[in-house]
Amino acid sequence: MFQQALLCAFNSSIKKELESRTKGKSNVSVKTYNGLGWGVCLRNVKNVQLEENKTDIILKEVLDVGLYGDAIIRKKYQRFRSPVKRLVSLYKGGLCRDLAKEYPVLLEHHDISIPNDKDFESVVAETYMRCVNTTNIMDFDDQVFMPLSLGWILPKYDFIMVDEFQDTNLMQTEMMSRCLKNKDSRMMVFGDPWQAIYGFRGATPGAMETWKRDVNATELPLSICYRCPKSVVREAQRLVPHIEYASDAGEGNVKRISVSEFNTQVKDRDFVLCRTTEPLIRACLNFIRQGRAASVRGREVGDQLVKMVEDIAGDNNREISTFSNLLDDYYQKKHANLIIMEQERRAQELTDKVAAIRAIMETCKNVTEIVLKITDLFDDQQTRGIQLMTCHKSKGLQNPNVYVLNPEQLEPTWNSKKQWQKDEQNRLKYVTITRAQENLFWVN
Repeated sequence: MFQQALLCAFNSSIKKELESRTKGKSNVSVKTYNGLGWGVCLRNVKNVQLEENKTDIILKEVLDVGLYGDAIIRKKYQRFRSPVKRLVSLYKGGLCRDLAKEYPVLLEHHDISIPNDKDFESVVAETYMRCVNTTNIMDFDDQVFMPLSLGWILPKYDFIMVDEFQDTNLMQTEMMSRCLKNKDSRMMVFGDPWQAIYGFRGATPGAMETWKRDVNATELPLSICYRCPKSVVREAQRLVPHIEYASDAGEGNVKRISVSEFNTQVKDRDFVLCRTTEPLIRACLNFIRQGRAASVRGREVGDQLVKMVEDIAGDNNREISTFSNLLDDYYQKKHANLIIMEQERRAQELTDKVAAIRAIMETCKNVTEIVLKITDLFDDQQTRGIQLMTCHKSKGLQNPNVYVLNPEQLEPTWNSKKQWQKDEQNRLKYVTITRAQENLFWVN
């Protein structure tokens, strides 16, 4: 028996599930990558503060953007802000040491559009180095990056099990390797390359194949799906031919239904999935108006919407008509800039967020009510009522009945330019299909 074991979970919901299964086992620790790393940071830096906008703060210092600074500098900051933050995060996730070499590779692979400014690359490098050397505040990337970059002592384990390994980046894989106690320690990873859906976050392409080759790991394949019925597996086989259903699997159902049929037959605790947020919010609000319990999973999405609303409004007491005009102005300017910079993915994300806010605004009188309604709608703790979530959020979950809104958004041609993005769209569709334990409904 192993003296100390670590079960590494991909996210907090999977962590809770693993904790429930290992309750009472004192030699087993269950942690996320960030939770494990943050514990190390707290032991090594006194009074360290978690600051998710760390890169933004440091970029302002690099560009010398003051509260009442030069208008040209402030415009430069606005153009630099998004691509700089993205590149700094990708540098950390890949434990990058040669910025000049990786810079063009990351731009090409992630289709990152950058401003036409000769200073941009040097500003990225300066911002990254200052982020690396600033330890009194840390963002979520730093929770894993700093212990590795600074060589801090990590907890050691005899056995490590890693879930959802196909979505790891180099930084996360390195942390697990450094947590092995000695040469006799063992690591077991679970994953499915066909469920790799976080390439846009910097997950390492072919993470499982690379790790298997580097450590000469033994592969134990599992092609049988024990979750889904035969009809759902046949639907998944359109994308992944080698998946099989279990010999005792039921037949189940895969159907295309209308919106009216969906509204009539969906019931409490069923899953409702969609590629984007706005249709989920509209459906959720419709259920609530009918007096039915419903919530949208994704607390972080709700927090992003609240921040956007408060930043645009400036005053939570603003009436809805005034805020509506401010929202229009914000969207038109921001969206136009993103299109000019050829950042189609971010432009689509902005459109989705603004549409979601507009759906919530429809029954509100002022900004305070918008914020309260967003907070009520996005509830990860709610287990009763109809459960709505994005397809990405459903990863690792399952339900007897799964309804998919706007299924055309799961086609590879939707919002994808690069081949790897189209491949990832197919994998997201595969993940969505295989959440269903009994019935899968495509809602036309």
